[in-house]
Amino acid sequence: MPVEKSIGIIAVAVGIEGSIVERFRDSLPDNTLYVDIVYDRLYLRGSLLNKSMALNDSIKSYLILDEVILICTDIDMLIPPGLIEHVEDKLEKGTNLWVRCRNIDEADIEPRDWDKWLELPIRTSGMGSFNAMYAEDWIKSGGWDERLIGWGGEDDVFKLRREQAGIKTVICDSFPLMHVNHPPRQNKGTFRGGNQEAIALGMSGEFYNWLI
Repeated sequence: MPVEKSIGIIAVAVGIEGSIVERFRDSLPDNTLYVDIVYDRLYLRGSLLNKSMALNDSIKSYLILDEVILICTDIDMLIPPGLIEHVEDKLEKGTNLWVRCRNIDEADIEPRDWDKWLELPIRTSGMGSFNAMYAEDWIKSGGWDERLIGWGGEDDVFKLRREQAGIKTVICDSFPLMHVNHPPRQNKGTFRGGNQEAIALGMSGEFYNWLI
């Protein structure tokens, strides 16, 4: 008899207005998802957010579950119908399913026309848009690099490190995962803004497992 899978979806919403959180929640399917929206301001370092630490702490809280699939995504996403079910049916161990997104302005999200949105250009950057792996592969990957704070970079490092750990990246473009455009919310931080030592460590061969 097959073991029943659990699915958890994680997004960070520190300092994010409630209407955006509700918009994200409303796009999720009404089935047995574990949903963890991280609000706690303890992840702020001055004006900069340590998003990696927030994601890692949430991931660690799920690791006691059997056969759990964990999805890290962005609070500004709209999750299309059928995507979570696709993850449950198609995700294989040893792989990371990266669903690439498309951009849309807030003024254009109603009415929701998923079929039309599927024709919009795919955003090839933003590798943190939607990453799904089994818990054992999250552990193997080492998680998100907590040395990188502020906007950007943690997803680039995460892709490199998981692939170094032997986890194959599978790209999915067949669902209209939508990123709702917004003004910049914080400083660029240590990746694009100045702390080159942090990014050099992240992109180097030095491996640190943030989940164990």
